[in-house]
Amino acid sequence: MGEIYSRPDSEYLWLWYYDARGVRHRQSCKPLRAGQEQEARKLLKHIERQVRAEQEEGFGSSGPVTVSRWAEKYLERLALKSPGAVIDQKSTSTTISFRPWERRC
Repeated sequence: MGEIYSRPDSEYLWLWYYDARGVRHRQSCKPLRAGQEQEARKLLKHIERQVRAEQEEGFGSSGPVTVSRWAEKYLERLALKSPGAVIDQKSTSTTISFRPWERRC
């Protein structure tokens, strides 16, 4: 839920919306000005789709979606769907480096 509005102290359009945690945010639609409300509505709809996705995926209570959090959620769902398909991600080393001059035979 949100809305487009103009402020007397700004030449740009503004919008407000509630995030997935229910916190109200206000932001400028810069560089959109009066007369460009259609483009501002598109921006607001995009933001609202992101918020709705965060709520539906269960990310709303813990902040913005990150790759790490998304991966955790994905692996949880994968484990429920097909338990044999999940590997232990914590056992995978992240310190592997690529050195083209060292070849293994």
